[in-house]
Amino acid sequence: MTKRRIRIRIVNKKRLVFSLTLIAILAVSCVFGTVMGKEEQAERTYVEYTVTSGDTLWSIAQKHNYAKTDVREIIYNIKEANALVGSTVEQGRTILIPLDM
Repeated sequence: MTKRRIRIRIVNKKRLVFSLTLIAILAVSCVFGTVMGKEEQAERTYVEYTVTSGDTLWSIAQKHNYAKTDVREIIYNIKEANALVGSTVEQGRTILIPLDM
């Protein structure tokens, strides 16, 4: 039995170099993307707020708009922090309001 050698012939060296470079760049960006994503998730600080009669998410967001940002962004963050589905909050419920918005 004789072993047969398989020879690979490179036809287009530029295409090979380009493909290997692209694969290397994608691999590095995937690794750094997952590492950087974990660093960005800093711990948030919250304020507890008990909902009173007549409160809406809009009024609560306006009261706690310390950074003077868009109120809709604060409402989104409040809904996300408290897993609220709708736009209503029950009177007497204590909700968390993120401070680092």
